[in-house]
Amino acid sequence: KALNECAGCDLSGAAITIGSNWDSSIEDIELYMAKRSFHNANLAGANLSGADLIRAYLSGADLSGADLSGANLSYTDFEEANFKDADLSGANLSYTDFKEANIKDADLSGANLSGADLTRADLKNTDLSGADLRLAIILNINLTRANLTGADLRKADLRNTNFTKANLNGANFSDANLDSVNLSNAANLEKANFSNANLTWAKLARADLKEVNLSGANLKYADLSKADLSGAKLKETDLSKADLSKSNLSDTDLTKTNLKNATLDGAIFCRTMMPWGEVNDGC
Repeated sequence: KALNECAGCDLSGAAITIGSNWDSSIEDIELYMAKRSFHNANLAGANLSGADLIRAYLSGADLSGADLSGANLSYTDFEEANFKDADLSGANLSYTDFKEANIKDADLSGANLSGADLTRADLKNTDLSGADLRLAIILNINLTRANLTGADLRKADLRNTNFTKANLNGANFSDANLDSVNLSNAANLEKANFSNANLTWAKLARADLKEVNLSGANLKYADLSKADLSGAKLKETDLSKADLSKSNLSDTDLTKTNLKNATLDGAIFCRTMMPWGEVNDGC
């Protein structure tokens, strides 16, 4: 294809870096890609490491196995693109459009995804450890077996997201919208921070929430049946109409917590600070 248009072109395996076999500098290639449509282009296996492709149009493109590590892809259109097995570690993906993209098995560790739109994207087995996902739109997402260790998801919109077997160790969900999410089968919630998060209707049955920070969170109508909440921070949490049947509330602080119409049948209270200021020591 001529270099003035590349929609649907095949650049699979191309090394688009300084010193490649292209007769252009990396600056020329960046300018070329930024100004043209690469809709449905084949860039599988291409090396775009460190490239500046801000505001490029790559919707539907095949970037499977491509190296985009450290690249600046801010505001780029990747709707329905394929990133399977791609390396996006450390990339700037802020405010990028990933709607319905295939990002399975990709490496986004340490990437900046703040404000990105990941609606209905497939993120199974994706490495998002240490990623910045503040204010990101992560609606109806499949995060099965994803690694979110230490990820920053403050104020992100995560409604209806599936976290089955996901690693959320140390992830920060404070002020995030987690309405109707499924966290029942998350692999690791250790040290996760859900302070002031919206967890209305969340599925947390049998979840291991030991010492997790849920202070100020909205857990109205949430299913916490048989959950282990021992030592969890629940101060000023809204648990009205939540299902806490057979849950473990040992060593928790429920000061100013709203338990109105909550189901507490079979719940374990041991050294538990109750909302009215008394310790329930029914061990």
